[in-house]
Amino acid sequence: MLLRYHQWFRFPTGCASIYTCILLLHVSAMDIPEKRSNGYGYHFNVTSVDRCPMNTSEHDKAEARLGCKENQGYHCIPDKYHSTLIEFCYPKKRILVHTGNCLELADIGILNHVKCQTFSCGCPEAPYYSNEMYKYPVCLRLNFGCFTSDIACLQEKFDRHPQEKFPKVYEQKGTDVFLYLFIFATIIALAEFILLCIVKGKKMLDFVKCNKKSANQASFEDGKEHVSLNISPHDEGADVSTTLEDNEEEKRPLINIARDGTCEIKCMVPKGGCDLPSLTLDLEELESEHWLEDIELLVLLRRHCLQGAFENFDYLLRTRILKKENDSLKKILESRDRDGRSLMHYAAKGGSVDILEALLKLCSDRKLNDEDRFGHTLLHIACKYGRNDICTFLLSKEDYIESEMEKTTNQLWNAAHFTAAGGNSRIFELLLTKNFPMNSKTINRLNILDIACNYNHTSFCKELIKRSSELKLLLHESDERGWNIAHIAARVGNKDILEFLINGYLDVEIAKSKTYQKKTILHISCEYGHYQLCKFIVENEHLNNMLGDFDQDRWNALHFCAKGGSLDAFKFIESKNVCASDDKTKDGKTALHISCIHKRVGIAKYLCDESKSAGKKIIDLKTKTLWTAAHYVAVEIKQDGSEEELIRILVDAGIDLNAKTEERKTVLIVACEHRNKRLVRYLVKKHPDLLEIETDLLKKAAECDAEINDIIDNAFKRSS
Repeated sequence: MLLRYHQWFRFPTGCASIYTCILLLHVSAMDIPEKRSNGYGYHFNVTSVDRCPMNTSEHDKAEARLGCKENQGYHCIPDKYHSTLIEFCYPKKRILVHTGNCLELADIGILNHVKCQTFSCGCPEAPYYSNEMYKYPVCLRLNFGCFTSDIACLQEKFDRHPQEKFPKVYEQKGTDVFLYLFIFATIIALAEFILLCIVKGKKMLDFVKCNKKSANQASFEDGKEHVSLNISPHDEGADVSTTLEDNEEEKRPLINIARDGTCEIKCMVPKGGCDLPSLTLDLEELESEHWLEDIELLVLLRRHCLQGAFENFDYLLRTRILKKENDSLKKILESRDRDGRSLMHYAAKGGSVDILEALLKLCSDRKLNDEDRFGHTLLHIACKYGRNDICTFLLSKEDYIESEMEKTTNQLWNAAHFTAAGGNSRIFELLLTKNFPMNSKTINRLNILDIACNYNHTSFCKELIKRSSELKLLLHESDERGWNIAHIAARVGNKDILEFLINGYLDVEIAKSKTYQKKTILHISCEYGHYQLCKFIVENEHLNNMLGDFDQDRWNALHFCAKGGSLDAFKFIESKNVCASDDKTKDGKTALHISCIHKRVGIAKYLCDESKSAGKKIIDLKTKTLWTAAHYVAVEIKQDGSEEELIRILVDAGIDLNAKTEERKTVLIVACEHRNKRLVRYLVKKHPDLLEIETDLLKKAAECDAEINDIIDNAFKRSS
């Protein structure tokens, strides 16, 4: 009977879903002005668009169409109301966006970070540049004044009367429609929910109730202490721009590590991102001592620990564990994950002292000095993620302080190192009062200043530099590769730190010193695309004599600019007439070769255009092993459209696409060897004559991958 009812119920709910979609489309298509140049109060013109560029090629075309000047950068992001996408020429080329953030154009026209850790999926998991927003489609999808993956925001819109929260563009024509939509959708949702409860029973009800609280997919990272350059744009001085205010409580910015890494409940993200939450159990969790049903409960407890949501945690604890007389359920509280982390470790990251105290009372095997398999203690985790309350709680216990004082991870990171990674001044001062060691080094010879600089904590770094004598930090020291604090500042593009160092704290000769690979701070800043820092170094009277320096592979500043991708930096260095674009490295590469390796389309196009204007032939630009720029397009796979665009640019500039290397390889053969499937398809379609060159070698190269082998076989069949 119930099954028949369920089958019958599908028809009206299906119709309702279709009707709801129609209403959604209607609301989305309401009368919103296409041009919004004057409606926002921005200091420059913006134009609303239906979609933003979704790859490098589209971005470059849009930038050319809009006519952005050399010192401007084309951007396409949400407006300040999150009501529509807008495109514009920003006064800066780009800024660096930190892990776990999208962007909006806020205030009078400032690129502002929008945290997305609570999005259902697709939140950026690594730092990226603002003009590469197309890499994260979830940051470009909007509806009802929200990002479509921001479930909390959408829920708020449904919970409130629309005219209270929606921007003015929705008020007049959208209120009635949206109200109808809300009422109708709510009825349908309730009906379906009741049916599910009947079918699935109370277990499903509990599970949904626990899941509804948040879509945050927080988890730990891989547990390694290597500095992965999660560059924070929150501090002043980096070669970035931001309007995020300093944390009011601590009067300084905090690094916000993304909480959607290797989460135990994962969002299954399609290639292009997703709009709706899709939570599914990580099947790796099946390798566990717990029953399947208990694993789901454990995953929910971890989530609430990571969110610091004590009420949610306490509800599950009381209703799903303590209320039931079942010892196997209580084992959940004692269990560890595959990396040796207990719920206490998750609670330390989430920051709830209440959850931690509750676990301490109930867990006989888990203690405050518990370590995971990487050697992380609760204090390490709390320091890294800036959890003041947890740190204060832990360091209020004298016996705990004594055991933690010298405790390090497997990679020799201690509490001070993790505090430097988090950049939290209050925790740092707290550790100082407890006499924690501040001058120790990690296994890869990083001290707290090196780590704070890598994370771009400018204010924190300046304080460490000023107190370097007190803290016994030797500013002139370098690591085993010859990198000192000036090199690190150059890598992250932090002009303020470098300038602060050389204006009284660091000998200029130390700043001018080279790494063991003979890299200077100018080389490094060029390599990482930091135009403003490059300009500062070249124009500084104490540093400008390094412009003509080479590294051990005879790379000069222009070669590194070609790798870093900043066209502004490239043109600036070139204008000094010390380095030339056709200068060759030790193995014969030019700036064009290097730009093609790293898919720097803008620089490659500039070089090709300059060559044509000067009457030079890029056909003559070959390495010692006869590799042309086209061959290098096929390596370092990106497969985002940049490879095809580069081939078009090179062909237009007159390159010989049929040219062979010393080993008789064509660009098609190199693409096969490097498994560049998208480029292989493009080449056999647009340049089929490549199939006739070194056929035996081509077929052998194609055998490395079944899909590529099929592409080549089918191409031969079509050509025969």
